[in-house]
Amino acid sequence: MLFTWSETSFVRRYAARMLALFGALAATAIAPTRAVAMQTAAQPAPAVSTSPADSTPVMVRGTVYDSVTRASLALAEVQLVDPAHASHVYNAVTDSTGAFTMPAVSPGRYVAGFFHPAVDALGIEPPLVAVEIAPGGPATVSLATPGPAAVMGAVCGARAPNDSSGMMAGIVRDADSGVPIPDARVIVTWQELLIGAKGLQQVQRRVPTQTRPDGGYAICGLPDDRVIASADSGARHSGLLEVDVPTRGIVRRDFSVASPAAAVAIRADSAPGAPATTVLRGTARLVGIVRRPDGHPMSGARVTLWGSGLSATTGSDGRFALSGLPAGTFSAQARAIGYTPATTSVDLASNQTASTSITLTEQSTTLAPVTVYGKPNASLREFNDFLQRKRMGFGHFLMPADLQNHLAVTDAFRMVPGLRVVPTGTGEAVYGRGGCTPVVYLDDMKLPDDQSISGSQPPDIDSYIQPTQIMGIEVYTGLGEAPANYDSNSCGVILIWSKR
Repeated sequence: MLFTWSETSFVRRYAARMLALFGALAATAIAPTRAVAMQTAAQPAPAVSTSPADSTPVMVRGTVYDSVTRASLALAEVQLVDPAHASHVYNAVTDSTGAFTMPAVSPGRYVAGFFHPAVDALGIEPPLVAVEIAPGGPATVSLATPGPAAVMGAVCGARAPNDSSGMMAGIVRDADSGVPIPDARVIVTWQELLIGAKGLQQVQRRVPTQTRPDGGYAICGLPDDRVIASADSGARHSGLLEVDVPTRGIVRRDFSVASPAAAVAIRADSAPGAPATTVLRGTARLVGIVRRPDGHPMSGARVTLWGSGLSATTGSDGRFALSGLPAGTFSAQARAIGYTPATTSVDLASNQTASTSITLTEQSTTLAPVTVYGKPNASLREFNDFLQRKRMGFGHFLMPADLQNHLAVTDAFRMVPGLRVVPTGTGEAVYGRGGCTPVVYLDDMKLPDDQSISGSQPPDIDSYIQPTQIMGIEVYTGLGEAPANYDSNSCGVILIWSKR
């Protein structure tokens, strides 16, 4: 069907943009990428025909491909426009395979283009292609986004040949209305290990950016690793998300943030005197299923929505349900004994139920015991020191047998005298007597405090190590109990030794 500018909201939305591009087409010659063979100057001119031109409409089929994600682009809005008569346009929307069909297009020369939020998020204009639809059809049109290298060159500028960094882009929207939010803030953080004069140090990097008037953003120069990202706009916050940045590639991550009424901040149960631990609650609901690597349901898995302090356990069918959740974009994490925790992002809206599926893809393997002969190494010396301190009777010690039935390391601390485990915006925090924060070491490396939406929290121990990876834990809650070569405070020290 032939549409006019006034007959489709999509055309009205992009009218000014398309007309500006038509002006550019009129001023410059565009080499056509044609649905059918076009005559060129190098070819002989056809014989002049005195018969009327065939104007019978033909079918046009095509595809839209996303070169950034290397996948078909579903729900792209495709247009064919006659530059000589810009008041007419043919429209179609791609299906789940990225394909579209225009059943009746009059033969002639057209400009083809498409629009999609994923392309808008990159801050680039969708490409235009000149095509000619010949009589007798059908015709085929292939459209695609620019590749990652072209997009990053346009958005981030010139890059060094050995630069392996990536880019993250997306749109920040209101969780309930879906309207893009201008001047919102997106923050990306990650940890780096630096070797300097003071030895090996762990440094936290933090990169903020503001969204454009259309709600889109782009952050360049990110490490090709896992980063933590969040978005906020005034009093509105998303949760913290784990995002994997590809090497020399682009990852797209949209965020939803909710008004204070849709994500109410409350103070969670905290140790006396501890900094306020804030969690978010609302009227959203999340249901889903947790599966094993073979696809079968996983019963007994614990699912937690980061930032809410709420958890649920899957039933025999692997299903779970969480209610009273805040609106916005958050991370849901599933844990099960013997499996590596799996995290996925979810978009929640007030008074609505979202669904998700989480697959535990990696299973921890327990090997039969073996005897190894060789020279003592640093790990063995540390374990001998650990056993020597255990025999002295100071402090509280946890062995692998004490951890084998726990999904997270912090779960084991619930039974340790002098420690208290409370929920935070991202997981669990460990406090000592009076709400103080103990110093935590992992294999002689001091862990930094966790930065969450509610401020500085004790180290998120569960994000560093799993129970199955631990050789032993020492907990010293009394003043002066900890070994002298470790920094301490009035709250004590926690020493964690891994199976290296």
